Amino acid sequence: MAHHHSTEHFVPAVLRLLQHLQRDASTPKGERTILQQFNKKIERVGGKHEFIEKLRLMYDYFIDPHTSRKQKVWIGAALLYFIMPMDVIVDVVPGLGWLDDGVAALFVWNLMRHEMNRYERRRKKEHEGVDCRQRTINSG
Repeated sequence: MAHHHSTEHFVPAVLRLLQHLQRDASTPKGERTILQQFNKKIERVGGKHEFIEKLRLMYDYFIDPHTSRKQKVWIGAALLYFIMPMDVIVDVVPGLGWLDDGVAALFVWNLMRHEMNRYERRRKKEHEGVDCRQRTINSG
């Protein structure tokens, strides 16, 4: 029962922080922070799990010139949440220091899942196109 109680407070805290970070993500300073810090944080976290791949795609979506400002704000908030060293559950539970980063990223991913899935498909098509062109160049 205690576990349920902590979750009850945990999710609203993550959402409050995300809403606050939306404002930061829409400023030039927030955008600079994302551009300068995202890859460094990814290197520190390491690994190739699905969570990291989703974050990479969210970052690509954020820096894509076709992404509207309105859409960038939520994605930017999740990226800032991941980058910034102010975890909601900090180290209350050892080893779960970036669990709330995951909750924040997945919340935003689910909120924008149609858009993110479409973006992911478009990216795959673009990469397949590049691979086909490379093979043609190399074999010709």
